[in-house]
Amino acid sequence: MKYDSQFVDRVLERFHKSFNRSAHRWCEFSHDGLRAQAYRSTIYQKLYVLRYFPAYYLEYCILASLLKRRLGDAYSSVQIASFGCGVCPDFHALKANLEGLDFDYIGYDSCQWSTRKLIALEESDSLGFQHVHIKSLTPVDLDEVDVFIFPKSISDLGQTGGLEHLAETIAATEKHRVFFLNSFVYGGGDRDDSDLRRFDIIHAALERKGFITLDDRETTHIGRKGMGRGRSLRAITHDYAYPQAHFITCARKGSKAECQGCNVVKYPVVTNNFMGFQLLEYNRLSPARDLGWWR
Repeated sequence: MKYDSQFVDRVLERFHKSFNRSAHRWCEFSHDGLRAQAYRSTIYQKLYVLRYFPAYYLEYCILASLLKRRLGDAYSSVQIASFGCGVCPDFHALKANLEGLDFDYIGYDSCQWSTRKLIALEESDSLGFQHVHIKSLTPVDLDEVDVFIFPKSISDLGQTGGLEHLAETIAATEKHRVFFLNSFVYGGGDRDDSDLRRFDIIHAALERKGFITLDDRETTHIGRKGMGRGRSLRAITHDYAYPQAHFITCARKGSKAECQGCNVVKYPVVTNNFMGFQLLEYNRLSPARDLGWWR
């Protein structure tokens, strides 16, 4: 697994500088939680990136390396779709970990995420973005996709509607082998049950089309094998670091009543408390196929 710390440092530096230019407006958002409808604000987008990007990028790096291992030599290129992609940290994790494998990535999000422009791209990057609601997607849009990603997004997608439609659209593929990289929002228990249950909708749609999975879809992972929750992300990779220079600090801290419980001046995520990921492979069985050919 490769974690590109220099790339992450550049992202944090750009977003930190841009976010600081809006310091006079921080108090407007000091008691609003990070919620889906708030992401339309560029200030919220920058705050979200500064708090979560390094941790989530690391999680997607792990998933990307697991995918590379699972694909083996069977693929020279793959098509990837990400739902609720935001600023596309999963794309950059894939880019770092799918060396030697060509891939085309398209991100779908109902929010524009205009701050994506703060993350520099290379000319060779095969990244597309569509500002659409998942209800508008058709089987034609997804029929060539090999890998589907839900980057901490399935909860929001389930709440905003359209998950059933997306499930049927995915299941309508003519592919016989597809992969899911799922990253769930940790809910405070030992497992991410609410998000897992939302994925049941997709699992059921795939089953109706003759797909099965031998992966454990009831289990999510929080880092290295045997690692407990609450561990530093540096225990996963020493390449991880969050420079203190990019922490959010406020010169007015403590000077106003609304400083109590401020949601802006908070530490970024530096532990695996928010991790919960899984890789699932689905294969379509037919009378001419059996499990012997699979692995």
